[in-house]
Amino acid sequence: MDFELKEFWKIDGRNHIYTSLGGQIQDDDLVSRSFQLLENGQINSFDTSGFDNDLRLNFYDIYVGLQYQLRWHKTSIKPGLFAHQLKWNFKRGFLSYRKTNLLLPTLQIKTKVNYKSNLNLDYRLKTGFLTLTDFAKNYFIEDIHSIVRGNSEMNYELFHEVKLNYDYFKFSSGTIGYAFLQYIQKIQSKHQSVTLSDLNVITIPNISFTPENNLNFVTYYKKDFDNFFIEFNTIFSYFDTYQTINENQLDIKNMVQYYKFSLGSFSKKVDEFKIGFSYKITNIFQSNKNTYKHIAPYIQFDVPYHSFRLKGNYIFNYLNYNSSNNYQQAALSLLYHRENRAFSFEISAQNIFNTTIRENLIFNDYYYATQTTYQQPILLLFKIMYQL
Repeated sequence: MDFELKEFWKIDGRNHIYTSLGGQIQDDDLVSRSFQLLENGQINSFDTSGFDNDLRLNFYDIYVGLQYQLRWHKTSIKPGLFAHQLKWNFKRGFLSYRKTNLLLPTLQIKTKVNYKSNLNLDYRLKTGFLTLTDFAKNYFIEDIHSIVRGNSEMNYELFHEVKLNYDYFKFSSGTIGYAFLQYIQKIQSKHQSVTLSDLNVITIPNISFTPENNLNFVTYYKKDFDNFFIEFNTIFSYFDTYQTINENQLDIKNMVQYYKFSLGSFSKKVDEFKIGFSYKITNIFQSNKNTYKHIAPYIQFDVPYHSFRLKGNYIFNYLNYNSSNNYQQAALSLLYHRENRAFSFEISAQNIFNTTIRENLIFNDYYYATQTTYQQPILLLFKIMYQL
């Protein structure tokens, strides 16, 4: 349960004071039972092998905050300070009571660059509490090859977060654009100690004070012309951390770059026609550097004609990490509907090229791999719709 009370005082036209009183209250239970059902119908319980948990957590985060805002011309500056008291105790599984006090500063700066654009900066020192499973003393089965155990000595996370946002809009020229930057540095965070044995994975969390960095940058630009438009979108992401794997510390860095360009047209005869491509580069730095590329040109359209509407899309996916499994995706539909009539009829085709396997790159804190998805074969549908 979350709650917050706010009060505002206006000293004059430029100076304001804000006060806050709020908090978060949690009351969670964790009960886990692990067993194996044998072929003869008997149950093999794992309760004597370090499994099964019965845990209850009470958590309180109460805070008071003070912020001062100064408005000057087109700019407002709003520094602040929040005092938090965190309390948590366990009433089942094991008995434990902890309390800590934190001072968390904030800073907000907003400025109107001109009548077309705005620039906003937001900085916060933030805290985050962990999930109940992170405190479980005994093991529990996460999936067929993964066993997880918590750590009763776990603590809260603490991190800096900076957000910078710029937006631009000019209606007369049909121009829209924005840029967003986010940087997070964790100075107290959860890390996993991982034990790998054949296909089995055992993870145990712990609190680390080694800095962890996460950077995200997103841009978007769209420009309308007389009867067509262009769009450009970019995403950049960087992440570095470390993990302990089989008692060895492994430094991990991941960097993802994504670019998407589209050229489209619009008119009274064509609701939408768009052609473009996307280009994604993933770099994973562990014991060595691995680079993965995904290039996907595409086309999509939506064309009405009297009582008919034709829609379709096509994507070709090129994967440099598995060239034997480049695949195509396509769909097409034709709708018939007359105005002021209740019935509509549609025929559609999904997965026209009968793609059976799709692969994507996945990675987490301690491994990366290609994920195979088995797709339903080509599907033809005929729909009859009635609108009341």
